[in-house]
Amino acid sequence: MGTRSFVVLLILFIAAPAMAGYTLFIRDQVTPQTITVNGPYGPEVRPNPGPVPVYPKTFTVMVCQAFNLYSSTPGLRTEVWKDSAGTATGSQVLAVCDVRGQVAEQVQEIRQAALNAAAKSVGVLAVYDENYAAATAYLAGNTTALTRSGLTVSDYLQGFGERLGMTAQQFAQYIVSQNRQVGPAAYDIEAEYLRLTYTVIPSTTDIDALLAIPDAYRRFCGL
Repeated sequence: MGTRSFVVLLILFIAAPAMAGYTLFIRDQVTPQTITVNGPYGPEVRPNPGPVPVYPKTFTVMVCQAFNLYSSTPGLRTEVWKDSAGTATGSQVLAVCDVRGQVAEQVQEIRQAALNAAAKSVGVLAVYDENYAAATAYLAGNTTALTRSGLTVSDYLQGFGERLGMTAQQFAQYIVSQNRQVGPAAYDIEAEYLRLTYTVIPSTTDIDALLAIPDAYRRFCGL
């Protein structure tokens, strides 16, 4: 290898960011569970926070906090940290931290925000979710499907369409077209939510991949 090539490789090695890993950090057991302190009205009994832990400088972001610092079980006192020097496997992290549950909860919150944003952007009716469900069913040929109000989708759309001088067919097409203009359809948002929640999240063991799911879904929803 020539000197020029060696220098280029050395520069690339130095410039490349370190791959982040994960570390399981077991906190010391805190005893006793309570301490007495002087409050504004005299002595008060409060939970013992324990000593402030000293973390390695390579720790950056806490992924999961300890469940119970007073427990004698080390697993319940374990924190998970993103760590440039970390070597914990995905299985080890998932054994002590409900990353999947955290990610699923974030995805659910994003789903709700996306559906709310779609409804407000279209600005047709407050019951927009019901309108979209009825419109897609109608256009798919399921004209006798029942809505939550007990009406068939045909009668439901006909009633609202008449207020705007539209037929049921025209109102259904209007609802779908307006939804498509403001971003992913409510149907698509819901379909991706179900795919992530029931397929992707339960089967993913890579922690980086799991933690990246909420941002990816947020971008998918146009938020």
